[in-house]
Amino acid sequence: MGVSGSGKSTLGRALADALHGTFLDADDFHPPENVEKMRCGVALNDSDRAPWLNRLNGELRARQTAGECAVLACSALKARYRDTLAAGLPAVDWVFLDGDAEVIAARLRERRDHYMPPSLLQSQLDALERPADAVVVPITLPTAAQVSRVLTALYGGVTIPDDFAAQMEAAEVSPQQHAQRFARDRDEATETLHAVAVAADPAARFYAVTRAALAACCLERYTDAAAFAQTALELAPEFAGEWNYGNAIHDAHTALGLTALHRGDLAAATRELAAAGATPGSPQLDTFGPTMQLAHALLAVGERDAVLQYFTQCRKFWRMDYGFLDLWTAMVLRGDVPRFPLHLRW
Repeated sequence: MGVSGSGKSTLGRALADALHGTFLDADDFHPPENVEKMRCGVALNDSDRAPWLNRLNGELRARQTAGECAVLACSALKARYRDTLAAGLPAVDWVFLDGDAEVIAARLRERRDHYMPPSLLQSQLDALERPADAVVVPITLPTAAQVSRVLTALYGGVTIPDDFAAQMEAAEVSPQQHAQRFARDRDEATETLHAVAVAADPAARFYAVTRAALAACCLERYTDAAAFAQTALELAPEFAGEWNYGNAIHDAHTALGLTALHRGDLAAATRELAAAGATPGSPQLDTFGPTMQLAHALLAVGERDAVLQYFTQCRKFWRMDYGFLDLWTAMVLRGDVPRFPLHLRW
């Protein structure tokens, strides 16, 4: 939450990716009459906002019913607006992007692809009721640092059972649950590929192709997967300081490894696994760890040593692994193949 120009959408997308959730931009849900009003420099009133806020609450409740994590980027300027958004939801965490009005105004003056004119900033600042229960994030921090601050604030103090990894590995997944997850993965993968086509700038394209590489593997479109992965690696040097850089290195090489495995080239697949493990890390990888799709596939064909080396590499960037790496290493050493219940994601 925060005023226009504070960076809500950028941080929201990054958090949704880190949490493997759905990103919702409240701006996309305004009715045409609200958009036209703002485009003309007229501030919205509470009557304008009420249907919009109720619609957003419905979207969030639908995601909650479906068992999804959702990240909403919304101004949510007043406490009663936030109450409407959170109505009926069991758990809501607020993140407030805070910063100097002059910095925000300068951002708005530079923005060319949005209907919110800089002239309305003061009306938003006047309406803003600063939340008392939010994680406060400075707008001037790099996105990676913002993500890290939010994840640490929300999850850093959570007590995880000592046997959490073992519990997760032993948890039973019914055939119905597996089928539902597979169908959901394919639906999300299709949406992810569409995002590449509508990416409007180099940063958006870099983010989109990074995700699309694995999404194409999920859909068994391996030629596309290789093309997306190569594009991500070609773009990566331009974004070496950004939050998504480490994800791009890991996931692009994972996609290339899965593509190599599909064509029967085990040597190339194991090289790509090692290249994926050489990622410098990211807030997402540090907290939730990497996808184990390639490691799982290589274990299925007996490439145990390559996977054990990859686990060693993962220890350098996955600090909050909750014992998974120790457990998986022990399992592989005794000849078992872990199920990776939380880490076979695309």
